[in-house]
Amino acid sequence: MSEHRNSVHAFGTADAKAMQSRARTTLIHLIALMEAEFLEEGQLQSLPDSMRPKQCLKDLPSNWFSKPIGRVDWAALEGEAKSTIADYQDLLFCLHAVRQFKLKTAEIYAQVGARESTPVVFKEQLQGEIHTLRSAIVRIALRACAISDEMLPGAKKEGGSEQVRDYGRGHYAYQIKSSARDVSLDRGDHGDELAVPAECCALGCIPRLVVLDARGPFALNDLVRAYESYGGEVFRGEAAWAHVAEQASGNLRICINRYCRDPLSLIPLTRHFVTSPGIVDTAPRAAFAPQWARMAVMGRC
Repeated sequence: MSEHRNSVHAFGTADAKAMQSRARTTLIHLIALMEAEFLEEGQLQSLPDSMRPKQCLKDLPSNWFSKPIGRVDWAALEGEAKSTIADYQDLLFCLHAVRQFKLKTAEIYAQVGARESTPVVFKEQLQGEIHTLRSAIVRIALRACAISDEMLPGAKKEGGSEQVRDYGRGHYAYQIKSSARDVSLDRGDHGDELAVPAECCALGCIPRLVVLDARGPFALNDLVRAYESYGGEVFRGEAAWAHVAEQASGNLRICINRYCRDPLSLIPLTRHFVTSPGIVDTAPRAAFAPQWARMAVMGRC
């Protein structure tokens, strides 16, 4: 029995170390991307040349983060990156969000290539991934944090939506929508969304609605009226982008312009699914399965 316990303990320790190693490898790759995106080439002395990406972020294959790396002094590299790159933690989060967006898109795109899904379904799923990417980076730019029951005990009110998941900055509570077409991506249903302004006011916050792409359904009109009726503020389209940019730091504005304005630039080979009415079902798989979507997705943390 004792031997069994020891073997289980050893396995758990080895597994934990392996996970830590994979996570650290991913972080080193993210730092390499930071240099490529925001610094002069070769500026980080602790980063091996073999780690520097040979392609732009949008062209990197999904398994680039899994490539083996030589010996790296992790502490020295992290210290140098933090002291050299402004907004290091924020950029780390943003680039990780971009990586996750590419990975998730590759997964759902591969299903179309395998005839397990359709371009219509892909478009719907892609819209959700775009929302996730944009809202994640915009939250960082707004210095917003998720409202939890611990932070705001009044968030769960009897008869309320019980889904207050908006984001607060000071006296403001934000609801972020990538597009007016995003109906209830973060909530249970449209009725829950309409209840948000009232719940924010009950918590003592001024509700703010940010809709980055204002083209959309009439359902948005109900949401806007709900915000206005509770003294909230609504930012739509270019006004929303301007509001976010005003709050963001210089490097985060670069992130927003590069990754949020046109997320399809990160996955250019999928653009025809969104811009064309459809694809002939008899088209060969290779015609619409890009190389990065066919590669194994590995090295996640």
